[in-house]
Amino acid sequence: MKPQGVLLAGEDLRAIATASPNGILAELRRYISETNAVVRVAMRVAQPSWEDVVQPIEEAFDRQERAWGRVWALKSVRSTPALQRVVEQGDQLVQAQTSWYGRQRRLYDVLERIPQEKLSVAQRRTIELYLRNFQQLGIHLPPRQQRALAVTRRQLTRLTTRYAKNILAAMKREMVYCDDQRRTAGIPADILQAAAQRAATVKKSGWLFSVQQPEYGRMMATAN
Repeated sequence: MKPQGVLLAGEDLRAIATASPNGILAELRRYISETNAVVRVAMRVAQPSWEDVVQPIEEAFDRQERAWGRVWALKSVRSTPALQRVVEQGDQLVQAQTSWYGRQRRLYDVLERIPQEKLSVAQRRTIELYLRNFQQLGIHLPPRQQRALAVTRRQLTRLTTRYAKNILAAMKREMVYCDDQRRTAGIPADILQAAAQRAATVKKSGWLFSVQQPEYGRMMATAN
């Protein structure tokens, strides 16, 4: 059995939060390598079937996506500069994998050859979506246009990452000021203390609340 690593360890995200950036990226690379290996095996299946082609690919991608999705989940509630860099680098690795995967015409042909007479409606739909995804990635394009599309997708990924960073920076600057103690009823004491300290730094009485997670979520869940 392969080691699970920190990305899928436990029900919470504490193992990821304490892992090193290099360790997180190394584990993501391992998942990507394992998924790509499954794809290469599937491309060589002589008599393709759901069990020999689609099922192992589904399981490999599901494992990889669950692992990387947990890193994203941690970033959404505990975003630090180091974690932001990890997510940015990891997204680039995933995008490179997507570009490689989208050029595998042999896999596309294998998927088309899977007999569908005995498959369920859900299984047929899954294969249809796989084929459509290949088409969206430019599987029918000439090699030169495929490379151009891959460049465009990488640029889009960078722009999306930059946009997300700009939104996060704006949220860090965004604050909600309150000077009415009645409106703070129910808010945890540690949040009130931090908000009062922020207000004091700008020479205001009352409270200056952050709209960042997890503080904002806790405040909204407990405030009266």
